[in-house]
Amino acid sequence: MKCKRYMSLFLILLVFEFICIGQTGKIYQYSYPLKLSSGNRYLTDQNDMPFFWSGDAAWSLIAQLSKQDADLYLDNRKEKGFTVIMVSLIEHKFSTNAPANFYGIAPFNDKPFVTPNEKYFAHADYIINAAAQ
Repeated sequence: MKCKRYMSLFLILLVFEFICIGQTGKIYQYSYPLKLSSGNRYLTDQNDMPFFWSGDAAWSLIAQLSKQDADLYLDNRKEKGFTVIMVSLIEHKFSTNAPANFYGIAPFNDKPFVTPNEKYFAHADYIINAAAQ
């Protein structure tokens, strides 16, 4: 039973993905990927500049929005200076077609977490890459 609980926690941690959006150069253009500061107390970019975490929680972004709508959303957040968008890689409950995405594509072909559906993750990759632009 204990093993099952830890496995559930591990799977929950797997479905969260953090997308960092670089600012438009108004204040500072961060150099990714982020890392821990030398004292392990805060995040810095590759040039040791402290990272300001200004986030939005768009948990269903990957599953709920089309590519076009995701681009509009991400552009809006960049304009507002957000540096982090927190999303759920695999939506389990709150999107319209959970766990399938906007296009009706499920994250797995057969057994969950055993047979990933390349089309679902290609859509997720598109949104993650759009956020990094």
